[in-house]
Amino acid sequence: MALEDESKETEVKEKPSTGDKIADLPGVGEKTAEKMREAGYTDPMAIAAASAGELSAACGIGGDTANKIIAGARERMQMGFETASSVLKKRTDIGKITTGSKTLDEMLGGGVETRAILEAHGAFGSSKCVSKDTPVIFFNDEHFHFQTMEEIYNIYGQGNEKQYDGGLVVPVKNIKLLSLTERGISKAKASAIFKQKVSELENIMTKRGADLKITLTHKLLTVNKMGMIWKPANLLKKGDCIAIPKSCDFGSDSKIDAEDAYFLGFFVAEGTSNPLSICTSDTAIKKHIVRYIKKRFGFKARVRKDSRNNTYVILIRNAVKPLLGKLADSNSETKFVPESVFTANKDVVSSFLRGYIDGDGCIGKLEVTMTTKSKTLSSHLSYLLRKLGINSSIRVHHGYGKYRENKYYTVSVVGTDRERIANIVGMNYKTVNSFYGYPSGILEFLRKLYRESVGGSKGNFRKRLGKRSLGENRAYRVLSRNTECTLNEKTFCNIVNIFIKCKEDLKKAKGYATRFEQLSKEDLKILNSLIPFSYRRAALNVGVPYSTAGNYFWRGFPKSNESQNIVLKIKNALLKETERRLKKLDLGLSVCKNIHNLSWDVIERKKTIRYNDFVYDFIVPKWHSFVGGWAPIILHNTQLGFQLAVNVQLPKEKGGLGGKALFIDTEGTFRPQRIIDMAEGMGLDPKKALDNVLFARAYNSDHQVLLVEKSEDIIKKEGVRLLIVDSLTSAFRSDYTGRGTLANRQQKLNRHLHKLQRLADVYNLAIYVTNQVMARPDILFGDPTTPIGGHILGHQATFRLYLRKSKAEKRIAKLIDSPSLPESETVFKVTKEGIRDM
Repeated sequence: MALEDESKETEVKEKPSTGDKIADLPGVGEKTAEKMREAGYTDPMAIAAASAGELSAACGIGGDTANKIIAGARERMQMGFETASSVLKKRTDIGKITTGSKTLDEMLGGGVETRAILEAHGAFGSSKCVSKDTPVIFFNDEHFHFQTMEEIYNIYGQGNEKQYDGGLVVPVKNIKLLSLTERGISKAKASAIFKQKVSELENIMTKRGADLKITLTHKLLTVNKMGMIWKPANLLKKGDCIAIPKSCDFGSDSKIDAEDAYFLGFFVAEGTSNPLSICTSDTAIKKHIVRYIKKRFGFKARVRKDSRNNTYVILIRNAVKPLLGKLADSNSETKFVPESVFTANKDVVSSFLRGYIDGDGCIGKLEVTMTTKSKTLSSHLSYLLRKLGINSSIRVHHGYGKYRENKYYTVSVVGTDRERIANIVGMNYKTVNSFYGYPSGILEFLRKLYRESVGGSKGNFRKRLGKRSLGENRAYRVLSRNTECTLNEKTFCNIVNIFIKCKEDLKKAKGYATRFEQLSKEDLKILNSLIPFSYRRAALNVGVPYSTAGNYFWRGFPKSNESQNIVLKIKNALLKETERRLKKLDLGLSVCKNIHNLSWDVIERKKTIRYNDFVYDFIVPKWHSFVGGWAPIILHNTQLGFQLAVNVQLPKEKGGLGGKALFIDTEGTFRPQRIIDMAEGMGLDPKKALDNVLFARAYNSDHQVLLVEKSEDIIKKEGVRLLIVDSLTSAFRSDYTGRGTLANRQQKLNRHLHKLQRLADVYNLAIYVTNQVMARPDILFGDPTTPIGGHILGHQATFRLYLRKSKAEKRIAKLIDSPSLPESETVFKVTKEGIRDM
């Protein structure tokens, strides 16, 4: 057999040189060498740095053969122990790239080294802030509060302010906010409140009536075809979807019962403070309120009838004021929802809403609407509905004629959310429309997941999609047509269930594929029905003709040696494609779960406005987000990379390496104009400088890993001497959310870092990566941040640099880890021309 012949080659200890570095390795014949070159193993160093499992899977060879080849490559490369003198001699060809700052170069031992990874991280920018009038729900010693950011800062900032990152910060204790955590929307501790002055804000208005005023770099959670990402406000556009809480838990400590809640809800809708009374035109409600007051407070309320408008006025005594609290002194423009209702259980909340709707609501066939003149109350009602998992929309209305300046607000429940409010209003809604469902960004993601994981309409998937009729099968329309629409909850869940069932089929198919050479004709037919891609096309991709693959399918496998090699090729192709699609489905279903755990709004209008006032931000360690706004919304170190991309092009005598830069951008921060500015500052031709920076945008962690793996050919062809990844961990954090995915994320990141280090070693590259950070909950000043990536990144990075912003252009750099240099700190400045000494 051919496989036996090739295995015999591995027993030959020495063989004459052919001039081919790969074919000369022990255990490698012509066929194996060809497979290895096709898999990207083109030199002994690449083989020596590989693991036996990687080499075996990529080239379709046995594990023992892979071990022998790797051992031969390592012996050829003299990768065993050597003297320190020999290592020192090898380091003479290490290059260094100037940063543009002499003091920073000195701290790094002369510049950014080749054959090393320099990781730079810095604190989250303080510019991720909201306007002063943004309301936030917070808990102080578990007491519920709803106040604006400015009011909160003024309460806690008296005498406690400290200078921090171009603004002021106030440490806080015992404050909790609603934050997006691994458990969903839940309470999280805040460590400080920050404020600074800015000149401009982004004003974002949404389909549901949210009106956000946030800084240009403040990130909101959105979804596009690549998945869920945190995106700066200035990069969002009309039609983008943004995350809103699906439900908000304010606690369930009921200090009042359902009857109290109904009375409070009706009073908020129809009560007045002077005189203290409630008005209604409904006789049944009048009788109910009178009976409640008699039972609860022990007196019979007086009732006056106004014959002019046929209403009843129920007069209330002071005995009711302890229950009403500050509501007893409120008017139509200052009404609010009491704390006792927010923190009550869902039955009590439902009773309050029922009372309010009976007083000032409208129950229609298409929507349920609550009306008020109080902006605060409209926001409170929206948050209260969210506690029941009900989405609502807030609209502002103006009067007519001379009453034009008068405002009133409506809080509306429409679409599928009417079904959730049905038990409160006593209507039996059956909803088919999805005006406020899952928007177009989520549809794009589902369609991309469908194309990449399930493919066309083959096998069992065709049956699962059902009829092709667009009128009868919503899932088919969504996945196979690029039409603009929104999804309701039912259709979204149906699509996710289709993906789950297809994943089960692919797992079964993988089981068949692992014993492919042993399959009968009947088993082959089962396998073919399980895979959503063409069996014969998979065979064609590895050089097996359609006709040959078809013959095997219908007639079974011949026993010749040549046929066995072909069968092995088809097996590896099927396994590789099946595993690729399973991986896509695993990641895609994880994103679908996160999408389903949130609700979604859509940007209708966006503009940049002049502000010239203070903005505020809560520092929420670990989670970096909080729920705020009049309608609940989830609110959330590239310069050195640009400079190195320019400086690497300089000749060696000027601090460069005379080479090109490869720039992988994962956050959309690459700006060619900065390359032009810095090139002019270094006396280089801006056009040539741009041409010498090879740019690629990575949209997720898989794409990022693939770009690095495919960069080897570009590095050799283009003379690349610097590889930049900005940022290293952003896509990994987005793709792997929650504690349950941490192990997989870290393993994948570890492999990615080893690939970067191998490129640095083989091609004498400098690797520069930026990194995200998270705030440490125990330390506010000194070093309040921890870089993402954990011990894996900490051990793999050769140098670690901590960058932080100071006043104006000033920046502070601290070398916190190096194999040969002491921990030290220096300052530099960032100007239009680039990085310079102070």
